[in-house]
Amino acid sequence: MKDFAIIRHEKIKGEDHFNGLAAHNRREYFSKNIDRSRTDKNITLTPFAYKNFQDFVEAKRKMIREMNKRNGTKNRMLRKLKNKKTGEKEYPSMAQEFIFTYSPGALTEEQGIRYLKLADKFLREWFADFEVIASIIHLDETTPHLHFDLSYFDMVQGKFRQAELQAEGKTDINAIRQAWDEYLQDTEFEHLHPQDGSVVGERHLSKASLEIASLKNELQAVKSDLDRSEVDLSEKTAQIANLEQEIATKEETISDLLAKLEEANNQIDELLKQTESILDEPTHPDDYQIDGYRYSDFSFQGNAVYYDGELLEADDPKFEIFEQLEDYKINYERNKAKERHNGRQAKAPKITR
Repeated sequence: MKDFAIIRHEKIKGEDHFNGLAAHNRREYFSKNIDRSRTDKNITLTPFAYKNFQDFVEAKRKMIREMNKRNGTKNRMLRKLKNKKTGEKEYPSMAQEFIFTYSPGALTEEQGIRYLKLADKFLREWFADFEVIASIIHLDETTPHLHFDLSYFDMVQGKFRQAELQAEGKTDINAIRQAWDEYLQDTEFEHLHPQDGSVVGERHLSKASLEIASLKNELQAVKSDLDRSEVDLSEKTAQIANLEQEIATKEETISDLLAKLEEANNQIDELLKQTESILDEPTHPDDYQIDGYRYSDFSFQGNAVYYDGELLEADDPKFEIFEQLEDYKINYERNKAKERHNGRQAKAPKITR
């Protein structure tokens, strides 16, 4: 089969997800597919920067305060939002993980290490100003791979900028795959082209490919025995025939799996389109609420802001809510203007303060 590059990604959502990734990358526990005798061969390019999720949140809050004081800015830590499913307040996603690897057997271990270090370099250039939480090459699993954990925190501007990253297409996995394909040109890995779909069925395909490779090696060994020794020709011929039949069966299995994979990809694309059509419709500013407050609940004269006739001071929690509602209204109107200009639906605005 043709060798290819594999890029996966997922948003790191919530405390449990963040802590689980930290424990896995630091090898605080070992799953069944980990070869402990090779764990000391893993390569840490950037060690996991935080003990846990709470440590990450407190560090970002402290950094924002320090950079505001130094730069005269007024950036704020992200606020917890109410989860519609659980009813509990939680932080929005503040980080993302990318996993770079390649099809089994495509590279030697030495080549694989060079390939994954090049992937680390590519991602640091792609997300130039953003914080790298961790970058670790795992060599103690079936196929070497890179875990690259990225924070949406802009280390230059001193604030989280996930909305801008999304608007610029920096977190679009297809854009990343295309950029990586171009990045590999004129390198020793230019023959590896990223897959452009989901990874449904990928493990089954990889397993079938390895089985075929093993059977072909057995076939070659049998043929060599025929040349080197005086064995019963009919018996070896029968073994060859059986192995060739097994290879043909496995190749048919791969063909069937590829067909199912294509069907699954089509179903996923359709579901994504349906989901985007539901999620992308922004809430009108008159209906948008934060903690039960609407923009229309406030009044203002010049730079003074009033709520229910009461002048709000800058340190009043309601004043902060007013600023966020005002940001939402400005972003909403800006996006609607872009929508009218570009002739396409604008995505819901994000609060970036």
